[in-house]
Amino acid sequence: MGERITVRVHDDDLDAIDALVDDDEFRNRSHVVRTAVDLLVKRHRSRVITTDGGEATGSDDDRLTPPVPPSEQTRVDADDLGSRVLKREREDVEFLAVAPIDGLHHVPDDADVHVDAVATSLVDADSGPVFWAGACLLERGTLVEIKACAIETGAAQSPGRWFFKGRDSGQHSYLKERDGIYLLAVYREVRDQRELVALIFVPAVRIGDLLEGRWYDSGRREGVVGKLRWTHVLDEDDLDAWGEL
Repeated sequence: MGERITVRVHDDDLDAIDALVDDDEFRNRSHVVRTAVDLLVKRHRSRVITTDGGEATGSDDDRLTPPVPPSEQTRVDADDLGSRVLKREREDVEFLAVAPIDGLHHVPDDADVHVDAVATSLVDADSGPVFWAGACLLERGTLVEIKACAIETGAAQSPGRWFFKGRDSGQHSYLKERDGIYLLAVYREVRDQRELVALIFVPAVRIGDLLEGRWYDSGRREGVVGKLRWTHVLDEDDLDAWGEL
């Protein structure tokens, strides 16, 4: 019988889980838990068998074996959810967004947790396939935060939303004070992979204007946050045109 792992999500981790759901990165709490378990199962080379009430068990055996003692369980805490689960879900889009733009380079979280990329040389309309709103170039050193959303979400297939956080003292404030810019990405799921359908640069100051009346207090460490559907910035014709850039 192969190695088993049991993941128990504790009550004090629910804030972290709900934050991921609010970000539109996950459909619901169960989706977060399943993704966390999948990461751990792959790490232990085991297979998920069942989940129930926030608890999941994995094994390479087809039978459900007795519970694992607490001392042998692996806890999925807030740091695990934030740094592993969300990171895996979003980093693929971040790298996809940076790759086609000359002069734009990815910034690892341990270098600056507030941004995802930086312009290492002049970035303009000739640098790659990207739309511009309220800006026409990035000077060397410009900080860039990447936000991504799905073209459609949920059973209703509603347009996806970008999630912005820290209006007053956090990521958005940090970016705005440094004349930073957002690189907004729209993607679609294609056979469990993410495929870009549009990219657009929007200054942080402009995003603040677009979110006027949409900011709200999250009650979490992100502070005041806001969501913006991609249809407030782009339209279907833009998605078609992006492929021709």
